[in-house]
Amino acid sequence: MASRGLVPAHRPGAPWMLPTAVGGGSPLAGGDGLGGNPHLLAGFPDSVSGGTTMIRIHHEGGLRFVAEVRGHRIATDQKTSAGGQDSAPEPVELLVASLGTCMAITLSLFCQRRQIPCQGLAVELDYEMAERPHRVGTIHARVHLPSGIPEQYRPVLNRVAEQCTVHNTLRHPPILSVEWVEEG
Repeated sequence: MASRGLVPAHRPGAPWMLPTAVGGGSPLAGGDGLGGNPHLLAGFPDSVSGGTTMIRIHHEGGLRFVAEVRGHRIATDQKTSAGGQDSAPEPVELLVASLGTCMAITLSLFCQRRQIPCQGLAVELDYEMAERPHRVGTIHARVHLPSGIPEQYRPVLNRVAEQCTVHNTLRHPPILSVEWVEEG
């Protein structure tokens, strides 16, 4: 097995993967959730804490790939205009959806901690692509709050949403490494 000169290869037969660090700020501290609490998201354990989580990606044909994590399967594909079968969301759509669902979960946990009903909470996201390099250039989120959120919590909800783990990861990108492993 030979390294391609990018990074050293590791053991033979290891799966293609990107290491994914996990851990860090997670849902929602005590206090009243207003102004002076710099740790709005401290106090609850992460759903996965410490260590590393392995996500395995495998090819199912065409441009369709499936990610497997903790027994769950998440499919991706490309639109037909991009050569795929449009059988699943594109990876970029899942990236943006991850942000929206993380914001929604974080807001829900904030409300649950304070016994505030959050039935009907919804997040909609729009995104636009940018070039040089090709990437998501802008994301705009609209949070639809259910009626019944006490006025005293409204000023802090934006900060709560912006402290979800995915939002923090986009603002403070992780160290990314890639290993190449020849199979066979």
